Amino acid sequence: MIKADIVMTLRSPLAHSTPDVQGEGKRGNITELRKIPFITSYGELIQLPAVSGNSIRCSKRRVQGYKMLQELNDITLPLDAIYFILAGGTTGNTKAKPVGQNVYAELRQTLPFIDLFGGSYKGHFLGGRMGVGFGLPVTKETLPIHSKVMDKLGLNTDPDVYPDLLSLNEAINNNVIMYARHALEGTRGLTDETESSASGQMIYGMQAMPIGTVLISRIVLNEPTASPLTESCYYAFLSTLLDDGFLGAAFAKGCGEFDAMVLVNGTKTEKDEIRERGLPFWESIQSNKEKIEQTLLGLDNILQNEPSDTKKNKQNKKNNGTGDDALTESSTSQ
Repeated sequence: MIKADIVMTLRSPLAHSTPDVQGEGKRGNITELRKIPFITSYGELIQLPAVSGNSIRCSKRRVQGYKMLQELNDITLPLDAIYFILAGGTTGNTKAKPVGQNVYAELRQTLPFIDLFGGSYKGHFLGGRMGVGFGLPVTKETLPIHSKVMDKLGLNTDPDVYPDLLSLNEAINNNVIMYARHALEGTRGLTDETESSASGQMIYGMQAMPIGTVLISRIVLNEPTASPLTESCYYAFLSTLLDDGFLGAAFAKGCGEFDAMVLVNGTKTEKDEIRERGLPFWESIQSNKEKIEQTLLGLDNILQNEPSDTKKNKQNKKNNGTGDDALTESSTSQ
């Protein structure tokens, strides 16, 4: 197993919203920062601001995936194949036909990117080998969790240089970053104007972690059965994260920029070394380009599927005596 601890110091405010829950009303025009429960060493339950590991994983998957697809610029891939690479696919209305484990094994070998990240293609699910932990801020309360990593990186472990959670949450709740979204030229008056939009703009805000906050995330590769190219793809992901240098949402507005230090299996590892460990993955894209292209173009033949029956069709078959339920009833009555 490979464990990489990424210690990130924010160079700009970080925005990362809590997902909307179906059935809940809108929370107004202020986007709240995601928070998770945290129990302090003295047993108090506090809300801890955090960046989800899924956000880190998915956003950099897209960046790395786009770069990989650019290497395959001689072909036009189906949208399903592109979505499979960039976003992990969909769980659409299709039913997977059984295929042998050797089919999945060969697919993983040809596409170490999918072996690392996993995905879903028309009913076929492939688990990923990489886990990405929450990005958790270093505070007086969380410092005991992070102190070993920070000590190995030579970072300050004095509690007095870090905020307490109460102060951090107050800063997040009370210092909202406000924005104005202006109406497009020529569109005013084309829709019903509310009082807030009568001026041609909408005011909205975002809670954000302040500049200078230190966050730590652990990124793990389940190594025992991972191929050398999948391991190299893992390092390419770490390099992508470091080169991209942004977390959370609103990076187009300058939010979430960070500087980072990395500890790989307990050893401080420089950015250049991480990039070098990811080179075999990128070189394999060029050396196996034709096979990769054929695989992505032929996913429908490799991972076979068929449209799933809708509830309405199933009911019609049952009523007409052509469905599985009708067959069972007929066999039972004989």
